[in-house]
Amino acid sequence: MLAMDDVNDDILGLILERIDSHPVLIRAAATCKRWRRAIADAGFLRRYRSLHGPTIAAGHYFNGRRGVCWPRREPWFVPSSPLPPPFGACLFSLDFLPCEADPTRREVLDTRGSLLLVDLSSGYFTDLVVCEPLTRCYVRIPAPEFIGGSFPWGLYLIDGDAVDEAGQRSIGMSNFRVMCMFDRGDVAHAGVFTATGVGTWTKMAADHIAGNLRGTTRLGRAGGSWYFYVAGGTLVALDGSTGEFSSSTLPAAAVGTLLSWDSHKWSSNVFVTDNRRDGMPRVVVVARGVMKVLARPLDDEWVLEKEVVLSEVTHGLPGYEASFFNGRGHGPVDVVTRGTGFVVLSVRVNEFGDMNFFEFFEPSAERWVFSIDIETMEAAPADAGLGPMAYPCELPWPPALQACLDKEG
Repeated sequence: MLAMDDVNDDILGLILERIDSHPVLIRAAATCKRWRRAIADAGFLRRYRSLHGPTIAAGHYFNGRRGVCWPRREPWFVPSSPLPPPFGACLFSLDFLPCEADPTRREVLDTRGSLLLVDLSSGYFTDLVVCEPLTRCYVRIPAPEFIGGSFPWGLYLIDGDAVDEAGQRSIGMSNFRVMCMFDRGDVAHAGVFTATGVGTWTKMAADHIAGNLRGTTRLGRAGGSWYFYVAGGTLVALDGSTGEFSSSTLPAAAVGTLLSWDSHKWSSNVFVTDNRRDGMPRVVVVARGVMKVLARPLDDEWVLEKEVVLSEVTHGLPGYEASFFNGRGHGPVDVVTRGTGFVVLSVRVNEFGDMNFFEFFEPSAERWVFSIDIETMEAAPADAGLGPMAYPCELPWPPALQACLDKEG
């Protein structure tokens, strides 16, 4: 029988290239010095990335619910699966960030690759940092002079200007950009901070996106882009790789009589997220006890992909009552959390007539909470306290294996 020691380096490389999981690849690198050296080779990593893609999902950050009835807490990390050594959930803690204010005031604003954009306390530029938890590095982002007294409407992480060996944009602590969108004089503006070099802000026009940002709604992120709704059924996408904007039109026919896009633009029950299977964006609509999912195949028009009646799919879950969805005294279905491939929904379960003002905003005791898998449309029990969004975080690529190599091995 042929032993692994008898396999030459070329054949070993072909075998290792067939590993289809990034975490399993890192576990394989810990097997022995020879495998570690083969996997750490730049040529192998380049071929592996072309075959399997660059994403190494680590998990998600959550900010938690914010409100008078929800105790504040620091953002926390939830691994998507058991992490390979030497990684562990504790390595994704944000305890290395400067603590100039109450840590529970911190808020993750965006993530891209292995980087996080974090507001430490104030909601303004004096406490804005970009950090990488695994390396425990952070950079403060200065306020742009041209913003004046305007308040930032949105802050987003974008890949840096530098490209990798394959000519692709990438992101890291020395190669990232931050886009700031803001209104001034009823006109939309934007600025981009570039980390390479001395780190500078550049102003850019944004009025082609929307006349002003007050009538624009953030719908979420998917497929590496952020999505915004502009009155008239226009969906604008900010590409997280290039920093460029594009737009498409949402079809009224796709949702029938459920809603008017404009009438629900301020509602969290219309949002954009990913599908786990293909990583492509989906527009999700929750209204009148029905959840609909729109897809855009091959950058064509948005079309209805699937729909489900919530009272039917949740039947049989613990705590289910048919009256939750019949409108008799119970509140509408609310979107609690949206993330890659799932949405957490809740129904107020108290009769409004028996509730005082503060009880109306009470957390889990007053709600029945469940999740829907966007691919299978199956329901399951869920946690109500995760916060509005799940922010994905990846392991750095390429994996840091060189430090483990033994020149004599």
